[in-house]
Amino acid sequence: MSNDKTAENQREHYRIRYPDNERPQLIIGKQTFEIIDLSEKGIYFAMGSQHSYVENQALKGTVVFKSGKRCDIAGKILRIHPMEKTCALRLDRGITLAQIMEEQRILLQKYNELKSR
Repeated sequence: MSNDKTAENQREHYRIRYPDNERPQLIIGKQTFEIIDLSEKGIYFAMGSQHSYVENQALKGTVVFKSGKRCDIAGKILRIHPMEKTCALRLDRGITLAQIMEEQRILLQKYNELKSR
């Protein structure tokens, strides 16, 4: 039974959770949001208090990484958490595994260097 619970809690894709000062930006129209975490098929971002999004709404935007690289995305809103002012977006067109791995490599290199000082 514990194996069933473990399988339930596993994610379909590898997810990067960003430190506050390393968060990429999600640009949707004229609005910019901080990405809390992302994977190839999903983005969890901070919405702030001013938004007009609803669950199941289709969105298109651009992810801008700290490195300056950009990636166009498209998907639908899965969940909105009004108390936390966050939103989960399921991507139909997402971020490549290569970009996810590059982001992971950048973060590991940066934070491992800081730890060794």
